[in-house]
Amino acid sequence: MCNYSKSLKITLQITDKNIKILDKTDEIEINGCKHLVYYGVLEASSNFCPYCQKCKIINNGYRKVKVKMPSISDKPAILYLNKHRFICRGCRKSFTAETTEVRKNSNTSKNLRAGIIKRLSKENTLKEIAESCAVSTNTVLRIQCDLSKTLERPKTLPVCMCFDEVSSTSDSISKMSFVYADALTHKIQNILQGRTNKIIKDYFLYYSYQERCKVKAVVIDMNSGYKSIIRELFPNAKIVIDRFHIVQLVNRAFNKYRVSFMNSIKDKNKELYRQLKCYWKNLLTSYNELDNGTHKKFKYFKYITTEQDIVNYLIKQDSQLYKCYWLIQDLREALEKDDFDSFKALINDKSTLPRYMFTAIKTLRKYKRQIKNTMYYNGLSNGPLEGINNKIKVIKRISYGYKSFSNFKAKILLVFSLFTPSETNKKPRYSKEERQAVLAKKKEIRLKRKNRKKAILLNIA
Repeated sequence: MCNYSKSLKITLQITDKNIKILDKTDEIEINGCKHLVYYGVLEASSNFCPYCQKCKIINNGYRKVKVKMPSISDKPAILYLNKHRFICRGCRKSFTAETTEVRKNSNTSKNLRAGIIKRLSKENTLKEIAESCAVSTNTVLRIQCDLSKTLERPKTLPVCMCFDEVSSTSDSISKMSFVYADALTHKIQNILQGRTNKIIKDYFLYYSYQERCKVKAVVIDMNSGYKSIIRELFPNAKIVIDRFHIVQLVNRAFNKYRVSFMNSIKDKNKELYRQLKCYWKNLLTSYNELDNGTHKKFKYFKYITTEQDIVNYLIKQDSQLYKCYWLIQDLREALEKDDFDSFKALINDKSTLPRYMFTAIKTLRKYKRQIKNTMYYNGLSNGPLEGINNKIKVIKRISYGYKSFSNFKAKILLVFSLFTPSETNKKPRYSKEERQAVLAKKKEIRLKRKNRKKAILLNIA
């Protein structure tokens, strides 16, 4: 009997010594689902009244309660627990024996609650968690709300931050939310119900002036609204433009001109039109990454050629396209090597450019000072925050959207704040020598891959 009770306590993961599991188990059907039913008794853990602190207590029978346990063999488990009841002779108040296995006024065991919390830290929906744990959706939502209260506003601000916005719920202002994260630990800090200047200012003004002065750098995209806020709230912070958004700006401008040039020759030269449409990715790829050694047959070309030769042929068909292409290649190379002098000379060049490229270069001139900071703080990027935003969109899509911003925010903070490392060894800035060494390694790897492809093609031939 004792060994049986002990083995069942190990199976049910019950650690309270006052609970005794009886030699009785059943399998019953509840709402079309088979449940494993266990029975137990909870004896008193103390011999005095919790109200008057006197030892004048007498037995007052038992109270049967239903406790939901974690599933066993993919079947929900229930423990019917007879709790010992007492009555005090002194104050005439009755009370029941308490256990550490279940919270007060709850029928969910601590082990089942821990399982629900673990599932809440993943991208699962509330309904999926409720079905897997055999509880109601309201129970899961209640646990999520309790946990979200523990995830308070950060007491300090990170030294380096990333700013961005993400599509939010319908009850948010302009249906967008402001998100910021630590640029070094890549950990989300908070999400706000809107992205207006007033909401962002009200949030950060909660912190003292001394705390805000500790912020050294803020990484943003080319959003002019953030510039004025950062200057006002963080006096010592340097504004850093994300490298990806700089490259994206010039690539999009070049692509728009390519499309406009294609449309202008659509009826005159259909063959060139098809070639420009087919090999747009090659035109946006870095010239050094294009293969120059492997000669093979390409679509819309009647002769054997290489990727670099295709690009050279296409850009020579229009003088403006040629000029824009090499301007972008030089800008990207200067950005990669952190050569601000070369970058500045390229954007200050007053040669005639197409409308799209002229607008992009004008924008780069506007953010010239911030781009210089980008090259100085070359270890900082908005990439981690973009990854967080991508995961937020996945959470939203899996759940078929959220109506309430509070539930949406709670889910996001639970997914990113639970079971995540708090520290990292990442440095805020790398030396140019280290960066050049990494770039040289990458080039070596690319050359090895090209040589391997050549060898394979020669063997096939």
